[in-house]
Amino acid sequence: MAEEPQRTIISVVGMGGSGKTTLVANTFNKQSVKQHFEFCSWITVSQQYAIEELFRSMVKDIYKQKNEEVPMHVDTMTYRALLETCAVLAVKKVPCCLRRGVEHQFWQEISIAFPEGMCGSRVMVTTRREDVAPLQPRFVSYVHRILPLRDNDAWEFFCKKAFPNELGWCQSHLDSLARNLVEKCEGLPLAIATLGGMKSSKKSISEWKRVRDNLAWELSNNPSLELMRTILLLT
Repeated sequence: MAEEPQRTIISVVGMGGSGKTTLVANTFNKQSVKQHFEFCSWITVSQQYAIEELFRSMVKDIYKQKNEEVPMHVDTMTYRALLETCAVLAVKKVPCCLRRGVEHQFWQEISIAFPEGMCGSRVMVTTRREDVAPLQPRFVSYVHRILPLRDNDAWEFFCKKAFPNELGWCQSHLDSLARNLVEKCEGLPLAIATLGGMKSSKKSISEWKRVRDNLAWELSNNPSLELMRTILLLT
């Protein structure tokens, strides 16, 4: 929002579960940001994406934000028609968020919808791979790296989740067990939040020992830890 006129790409890079999407969503959804730009579009890019569907999502977003009914023919538009409609992005001040699965080929295809412009548009990207963070000579590019939480920060965050009734204070008889569990989260905020939330309802030392000693089994069989298992598989 610093009034840089050239179209700018901000790549947020970090491991799965590091909080990339949380950070970008918090920025994207701020009222001050919404008011600064004419249109805003949020797009999830899967590994098996179809470029036509991404363009279609962008077109629908634009219609909705103009408080206009989305024409029925949008769902049957050809690639060329979609691309021509997306050309509105070239003359508007727009932040567009793209998350997950971003690869080199994707940028070759999507950049057609983001031609060079001087109207202050922004493209924010989340990706786990820094080598695919777009460095386009036609755009201003920034890379923001999210690192795992430091040990003290990870511990403090876990205690807030696991001991909300004790105002984030860990009882002494659980201290070593809790620290062992935090280490297994490898500093990833979403993993810490998931495990801490599950432990918030466990009070006995035997329950804590069972999870610590059998975490691999718990990750495979405890539905409440499904998110944590998925996160750790991404690292």
